[in-house]
Amino acid sequence: MSDTSAEPKPLILLGDGSWCGREADTKSNIYLLAEMIGIDMKMITDTDVHVMDDKAWYIHGVGLGTQDIAMQCIAAYKFIVDHYSYPDHQIWMFGLSRGAFMVRSVASMINNCGIVNRIMNSDGTVNDVKTDLLCHLVYRIYRSDDPINRPRLPQSVQFRRRASWPLIGDEEPGAPTLLPPVKFLGLLDTVGSLGIPDFIGGVGLDWPQFHDQKVLSVVELVYHAVSLHDDLYVFPPCLAERNPHPGKPKEFGITQYWFPGVHYDLGRQRFRFLRMFGGGRLKCLLARWNWASKVIQPNEVVSDLMLK
Repeated sequence: MSDTSAEPKPLILLGDGSWCGREADTKSNIYLLAEMIGIDMKMITDTDVHVMDDKAWYIHGVGLGTQDIAMQCIAAYKFIVDHYSYPDHQIWMFGLSRGAFMVRSVASMINNCGIVNRIMNSDGTVNDVKTDLLCHLVYRIYRSDDPINRPRLPQSVQFRRRASWPLIGDEEPGAPTLLPPVKFLGLLDTVGSLGIPDFIGGVGLDWPQFHDQKVLSVVELVYHAVSLHDDLYVFPPCLAERNPHPGKPKEFGITQYWFPGVHYDLGRQRFRFLRMFGGGRLKCLLARWNWASKVIQPNEVVSDLMLK
């Protein structure tokens, strides 16, 4: 562990919105932010992820369903696990739409289980398979409806003390308060409080909602940009709020701005609802109607304003 007086190094995660990145060949504000940070977005990879050494991680906005978002939350959390140490690092996360859902979920995973240590082999090397399984377990604990898995109950506290780096809120009585592991959470819109909708045959839309809708103590600062004119009922905004904290203002550490325009104006999303290519039969069939689908263009003035 290094000198605690040194400035923590940033670990940066960026999650793009649906139909952003390589799937629609659109450069959203999250994509541009990744380029500004220095991630090589032109490099062709066999995954949906671009990584800048041990500094930054970006994922394209592919997929729409709950299974996609679950795997993306686990992958984002695993990047943190692979590179985080306390007090050497603080985490900066940015997300658009479903990407905002992802980074908020990752913050909740940290609140629930902390940032687990990698599992080591007897020869001192990392056991990546077991570490990956542990990250899957963290996600399952976070999504669990069993009250025993709530963050402040004894089982969760014991899990963090046994498996994770020190976490704010777990200090012994009289010990100094630890730094929040997440320095900054930047949210460009956020899907509704019910979360990412999933279509279930015979049922319709089902929402696997946020398990923690409040901004948690593991997050120090939040910036939330919200679109003023978005009326899509499936995705009402889930505004960032905190639980009451003695001696602090109600929404301490939260900055919220409402921008004119709609969802895709904030994110700089350019897309077609029916695209040229598809993998399954339904996608291929819909792709034949591509000519009937106009390209949705963002208001560049609002998009530029978002990055100022």
